[in-house]
Amino acid sequence: MRFLPNQSTMRISSQQTIKEENIKLLFNLVKQNEEISRAELVRKTKLSPTTVSTLVDELLQENLLIENGLGASDMPGRKPIKLKVCAGGRQIAVFSLSRWGVLYTLYDLELNEIETCFVEHPSDQYGGFDSSSPDSDPDSGNDYCELIYDVITNKAKHIDYEKVVAVCITYPGLYLEKDQMLSHSAMRVSIKLDAINLLRSKLSLPVYFGNTSMCFAYAEKNTLSKIGRQVKDLIYINVCDGVGAGIVYNNQVMMGSDSSAGEIGHVSIDFKGRFCSCGNRGCLEQYINTDAIIKTARKLIAENESNGILKALLERYEDITLELLSEAYDRGVAVVQNFIHDIANMLYAGINNIVCITGIKQVVLGGGIERLGAGLLNELMRQGEESGNRFLMKDVTISYAMSGEKGDSIGIAEYFIENVFTISL
Repeated sequence: MRFLPNQSTMRISSQQTIKEENIKLLFNLVKQNEEISRAELVRKTKLSPTTVSTLVDELLQENLLIENGLGASDMPGRKPIKLKVCAGGRQIAVFSLSRWGVLYTLYDLELNEIETCFVEHPSDQYGGFDSSSPDSDPDSGNDYCELIYDVITNKAKHIDYEKVVAVCITYPGLYLEKDQMLSHSAMRVSIKLDAINLLRSKLSLPVYFGNTSMCFAYAEKNTLSKIGRQVKDLIYINVCDGVGAGIVYNNQVMMGSDSSAGEIGHVSIDFKGRFCSCGNRGCLEQYINTDAIIKTARKLIAENESNGILKALLERYEDITLELLSEAYDRGVAVVQNFIHDIANMLYAGINNIVCITGIKQVVLGGGIERLGAGLLNELMRQGEESGNRFLMKDVTISYAMSGEKGDSIGIAEYFIENVFTISL
């Protein structure tokens, strides 16, 4: 995750810093505890009633909080006034970059979706995902910045510049500090920091960007928290047109140098295997990305076209989807069951590696692979049983994500609000 703030020569005093920490603490507590009162904020923060009252008044004036009626109390006297986040007080514009284009979503402070649109921009035109042309020139990425600018200035209908606190960008790649660029190796797209700085200057808005899998992981942590499952550590494995992982450790995203932590897709499972755009051979993502799964499934089903169940499910091989494979698995088609067993075998090897390195036992799968249904989870469980429950894989839980298809955009918006967004400064 990286933040590109507006350039400023303003000096921040220690007193201002303390105020910012306190006012942000109060804001986050109200956000996490709907309809909390000033008295409860005093008890939770140990700040003085006067300090809490003054800072809450400032948050009310800034349209970041609203008063929401009277709360219940067993104590005599006036009932406490409930506070909640003013959802419409601010906006966050999020852009998710993918192989197919740019997805724009505008959120309010409670992460309600205000508007959204998708702009097609297939990266295949630059040689991405074409194994026969690994040396083709990558795209400079300037056009992605131009697309973002065009969406905000021309296509967005409900964006309010007075309320927008940041433009957040999620991307399926690395931030290369030395080269000052975002690198999307699979998409063969590199966006130079100069282009993002120019975008920030043209919009006069802060720009914040983060790796897609890391954003998914943060959203998943918060989603589980909202349903009462307090998880401090988890690994989100993002299997889509590539394979990545986001790691949350002690409630914070693990990034590593060049934001490269969690690149599980580039763990080799066959050193003589397929060539990967990272320069390695036999990388995990070459075999279990969703495109590769569909391509292999078409070949297997063509070789077993006499199967009656498959004939009933298919009109043509191009119609194969992950959902269809899940249904064929459930209906006992042996060739599909064996295929999903092989997928689980390769994926389990990657999970084993990342669990051994991090020691984190909560593993969540998402990004599209969940469309294979319960069959894949069953096969992953069998992998553990067949391996004799390897010592370091004991007590590991593997489940499907609950944060949804837009988990990356929600995750980066949540991360920004909770960890980056400032109020006083």
